Parts: sequence; structure tokens; C-alpha cells
Amino acid sequence: MMENTGYDKVVGNSSSMPYINNVLIPQGKLFTNSYALDHPSLPNYLALYAGSELGTSGTDTCPLSLSGATLGSELSAAGLTFIGYAEDMPGAGSTACTAADGAYQGHHSPWIYFPGQAGFGQPYDGFPGSMPDVAFIVPNDCHNMHDSCGGNNWRNGDTYLSQQLPPIIAWNATHNGLLIVTWDESSYSTLPPNHIATIMVGPMVARGSSSQQINHYDILRTITDAFGLTPLNGASGITP
Repeated sequence: MMENTGYDKVVGNSSSMPYINNVLIPQGKLFTNSYALDHPSLPNYLALYAGSELGTSGTDTCPLSLSGATLGSELSAAGLTFIGYAEDMPGAGSTACTAADGAYQGHHSPWIYFPGQAGFGQPYDGFPGSMPDVAFIVPNDCHNMHDSCGGNNWRNGDTYLSQQLPPIIAWNATHNGLLIVTWDESSYSTLPPNHIATIMVGPMVARGSSSQQINHYDILRTITDAFGLTPLNGASGITP
């Protein structure tokens, strides 16, 4: 999950994002009509993880205790594996809202909001050699296009993806895996509002583009359907 960048700032911006535009998009399918659901970050992360904003519109509150079924809990109940990977998370199973370096933000790790689910969280420092059934990977604020961290935030994020995604894509190619790259939300000034890029890459994905209108619920429904799980909340009425 990347951060706070509108579709128009990503697609076609080869000067700042050469990997995304020249390598990643040609490998998969670009959804040209993809939208986030709200502002700021937290409600979008929860929508993708739990199928609902759970009353968090307009806030990034952390800590906060929420309840209900989630992607992680449904996978676990079905005997499948889920890991929430977060760069610079202070430690496995951490419920921290921030870390000492300031680049880790707990409101980007939606599993920490649900009692008993923090154990899904693991620090991410690169491709671990294999993947669980579902991995939710969250770069830190220096690498997710949120902050500049002494450079250009868009270029920093693009460079990070160019380093992290190739081994995942290669692993997926031999394990019938699907990579989904999306953004939590656009900037507040993006027109049309909350228009974001979503890119899917995998051996089952026809390359090119799609004008199908999708949002975070569509992505969640696609994942739950792939594993035969019950659709979650707002994703239940969505066609994957």
C-alpha cells in the first residue's frame, strides 16, 4: 500500500516514477478508474482489511480498539496464513502507534486495531524468500510516497518499489501469486476526488488496462473470493 498520491501524479510521470511507468505497469493490468473511499489514511486501510471504515472517517486515531471480522481473521479461521508486513514496525506483534525513527505509523497497520490480531504483524525489511497465503505490505513513510525524507517523495517510493517488487513478482510467477499495488488515497486536491492508481501483476492477469470502476472493497472482495471466504461488510455487495 502506497500513500497520498493521485492517479494523475503516478500514471505517465516517468520522470519521477520510472519503475512504475516503464516496468511495473507494462507487466500487468492498470485500473484506470480506481478510487479510494475517504480521507485520511486510516478509513482506507480499514476498508481494505475489514470491508468497513468502522466509523473512522476523518481520523487517523491510534490507539483505538475495533471489533469484527477481518481479512486476517477470516484467513486464519480457514487454516490459511496472513502476515501484515510493516517496514520499521518496532517488533513482531507490536501495537505501537509510532516508532523512534518517526517513519513507522501504526495507523497504516490496520490489524493492530483488532484485539488478538496484532500477532499478524511482522517487521518488513525485504522479501522474506516466500510468501504467506496473503501478505499486506506497508512501506514506511520515507518509502510510501508520504514524506520526502531528504529527497523526492515520489522518486523515493518508486525506487523502493523497484528494489522490493521484482523478487516478489518472480516468486509469484512460479506460485500463481497475485501482486496488487495501490494507494490508500489521493491528495485532497486530486480531481476527480480520490482517483488513485491500482496495478495488478501475476500469471493470471491479462496485461493492459481496464476502465472498470473499482475501490478498496473490490480489491478485498477479489482476495476473499480467491480463497472462498465470506465477503466482508462493504465488500459483500461488490462484484470482484
